[in-house]
Amino acid sequence: MDKQIALFIFISISISCGIQNSRSYSGNYNFDPNPDLSKIEISANEGNTIENAIIIKNAKNTNEGVAAEYAYVTQLYGSRGLDWNLVYQEGLTVENRTYDKLVIRIESSGEEKSIFFDITSFYGKFLH
Repeated sequence: MDKQIALFIFISISISCGIQNSRSYSGNYNFDPNPDLSKIEISANEGNTIENAIIIKNAKNTNEGVAAEYAYVTQLYGSRGLDWNLVYQEGLTVENRTYDKLVIRIESSGEEKSIFFDITSFYGKFLH
């Protein structure tokens, strides 16, 4: 559980550092280590550019949205740490939309891939 919390904090900081006009949150933040992703919808976009970013719908908060991103990448590329690894994650704001860019390395080939997610609908929403 501590590793999950540390990963979420790292992801949140990474997103916040790369986003122009980022929002800040102060106060007690509750983290759900096992978010319910059953209502999450993911668009059919390819996600290889910001113009066709994968849209995550119905995430109630940042916790669910980020978990959905990683679940999607895992579904597509296999197990993190075995089949793929995160090289870096970057938050971007373009024309009033917020995006998360994940750059991953496919371990079998060494190839790096960029995956863009539109996180506008859930970015900055926290559990209370």
